[in-house]
Amino acid sequence: MDSKTEEDGDRQSVWYGCVQQYQRASGNDQRKRSQDICMWYYYYSGLNC
Repeated sequence: MDSKTEEDGDRQSVWYGCVQQYQRASGNDQRKRSQDICMWYYYYSGLNC
């Protein structure tokens, strides 16, 4: 395994945490938050969403 595995695991756990927050929202707030999460995750990880 290469050295990226641990970092990818961190990204995955961060994304999972964001998804948990997204699932707590509802209605219009949920749609807005999904955009915020996507942009935040893109900024954090450098990956496209």
